[in-house]
Amino acid sequence: HTSTSTTTAAGLTSVPTSSSTTTSSAIVPSSSSSSPPSTNVGMVTSTSSSASSAFIGTTMSSSSGSTSSNPSTTPSSSTSHIASSGGSTSSSSASSSSTASSSGASTTMHTAATTSITTANGTPAAAATTTATSTTTGSTTVSTGIAPNVTGVTFSNDGWRLIVTFNNATDRGGSQQNDCPSLISGPTLSTLGSNPTCHWADPSSLIITTGSGATVAPNSTFQLAASNPIHNVPGTSSNVPDTPILIQAPTSPSPPVAGITGPSQFGAGCGSVVLDGSSSAGAAGRALIYTWSVQEVNNNINNINITIDAGLVSLVSGASSSSIAIPGSSLVVGRHYTFALIVRNFLGAASSLSIHEVQISSKPVPVVITSSSYITIMRPMPVHVGTLASFASPCLNLSSASSFTFAWTVSPSYNGGASSPVSTSKDLKVPGYTLNINQVYTFNLSVTLSSDPSITSYAMVRVNVVSVPPVAVIEGGNAEFPTTVPVVLSGVSSVDSDGLTNSTTFTYIWSCHALPARSSCPFNFTVDRPIILLPSSTLPPGQYEFNLVVIVRGVNASTSTVITITSSSRPVAYINPLSSPSVSPSDRLALYGVGIPAAGDIS
Repeated sequence: HTSTSTTTAAGLTSVPTSSSTTTSSAIVPSSSSSSPPSTNVGMVTSTSSSASSAFIGTTMSSSSGSTSSNPSTTPSSSTSHIASSGGSTSSSSASSSSTASSSGASTTMHTAATTSITTANGTPAAAATTTATSTTTGSTTVSTGIAPNVTGVTFSNDGWRLIVTFNNATDRGGSQQNDCPSLISGPTLSTLGSNPTCHWADPSSLIITTGSGATVAPNSTFQLAASNPIHNVPGTSSNVPDTPILIQAPTSPSPPVAGITGPSQFGAGCGSVVLDGSSSAGAAGRALIYTWSVQEVNNNINNINITIDAGLVSLVSGASSSSIAIPGSSLVVGRHYTFALIVRNFLGAASSLSIHEVQISSKPVPVVITSSSYITIMRPMPVHVGTLASFASPCLNLSSASSFTFAWTVSPSYNGGASSPVSTSKDLKVPGYTLNINQVYTFNLSVTLSSDPSITSYAMVRVNVVSVPPVAVIEGGNAEFPTTVPVVLSGVSSVDSDGLTNSTTFTYIWSCHALPARSSCPFNFTVDRPIILLPSSTLPPGQYEFNLVVIVRGVNASTSTVITITSSSRPVAYINPLSSPSVSPSDRLALYGVGIPAAGDIS
């Protein structure tokens, strides 16, 4: 016997009615008999009741007549036609029905999607809705309702990733959660470049990292695979709909960085000044849009009306490639020229203005070109800047490095070293973990002709050092524990990737959720502890997700692990963590297992 109450869209609740219900599985056609039938698994319910009731996907008989309904194949809505001797009605409502069985389990049917119903005399009626079901046995609730939907797809600020959000928690696609071809439709996948990767930030956020050659852009269409393996938690028979959705640009796209390499001095009549902007960064693997300009820097205060030749302005401003060549004949001896570059990426973000000054000399000077003029690196990365020095033909035929002397200086100094010189080699090399984070270093290079010290040229390279997020590590997770054994989880192996601190200087934030409902765990955490200890019997049997956030110098990282608490008395096995997460191919790898006997086990 069941008691059914219906809540309408207006929030009104009808008077409960009693009925006797028998439920069995059935195949219900999704269309009328005049069309080729497709089948969906539905419910057949036999009801004896004085009140007429309608559930989508069910077939009913009642004392007032015969009522039948067919589920629609459209994920967001369903259509039901109901006929009885007293006419049929349709309504727009949200409703739930609970059925208690003799086994102690209860089933709740939640309505969700609109249903169109026409009365016998053709009068429009209110709408009904599709049904989602959840079964509660003891303290565990299993939802078999409508699968989650994709609510948005947005580019990350740097343009490398797509963030796919769902309106509800998913099962992440189960065993195929990282398999992009299983998750994403073929047309969308073909725009993501070679070897894109998929991973889940959380149960309702899928992160897709594009590969080289990606063409996907804002306002492109994103679509999941029709047979994608993504369901709700812990999984419905229906997967997430493959409804197309437009990809949005980020609200704050990261601007690219423009960079120009080329000579800072140039001898008149020595060929062309070649400026290269290919060291510009921030394109997310795509082509940048280049905009060049030029202006003259006039150091003669009594001659402020000097203008640049219109032909030179037209030549530079008309360039749209990553490099330009300016004939030396169009440049005036004794003057400084400032060449500027702005780059834009495919998200529409523009860089700041990058400038490069060139002084025109009356005599030949070495043409010095470095591999980059502006570099952004993470602290663990080494700095390596290559240098080319030569005389442009037809001035002098000297290109051997032995013809020049090199001197690198740096400002500010690092590691307490002197600012001048830091190197006399042609190429600049600085080991990783040497430079300080959140600092921009200016390395100046002078190149002098060995046979004539008065002939010198200069170049400058700026190096921006940024911090690397830490790596959060949880040890002791991904394991099974009997209720008789304490649970110990440790975050002490978390790593400061910048190599500046040890794990004792981290801030630790722990959280816990019971699965699959993701309700809070039945205990409180001590804030900022690297290790948590849960005495035996703290957690009832079930699965639990533990999350750890580590913070150092304001930068955070997170990780999670799942443990299973069992009521059975079984031993616990786990592998001792390695002292280092990586080993050399020539090293011996030793793994040590630990076993904790079950309670009362003396074997």
